Amino acid sequence: MSRTVIASIGAAALLALGGAQPAGATTKHHASTSGSHVVSGEVITANAADHSFVIRTHTKAKAHDMHFVLATAGEVKKGAQPAAFDDLKPAEKVKVTYRLEQKKQYAEKVEISGAQTASAAPAHKSTATK
Repeated sequence: MSRTVIASIGAAALLALGGAQPAGATTKHHASTSGSHVVSGEVITANAADHSFVIRTHTKAKAHDMHFVLATAGEVKKGAQPAAFDDLKPAEKVKVTYRLEQKKQYAEKVEISGAQTASAAPAHKSTATK
């Protein structure tokens, strides 16, 4: 066979496989070299019973909610200090390092920045007296 025919067959095979990526290639969306992904957003809900939580991320066009389950060996940090899952509160700003496994997003690391949005921050009570 000529080289042109062999190259054509190879190209057709790649198209038939859907343009499969080479081994070790990752998607462009927030991917790192370890197979983990990183995303930042605001906590919408947190369920301590099953260690699941939802964050809202923002892109140029719209907001997107993402559901996570804290991995068995997952960790939660507030600043540089270890924190508990219960420290995840609505409106907290977080950075989540996660992996995809069987169509679920498992959080390996959740970093709480500690900042809340103005609308979710508790109102200060007036201490003025009459």
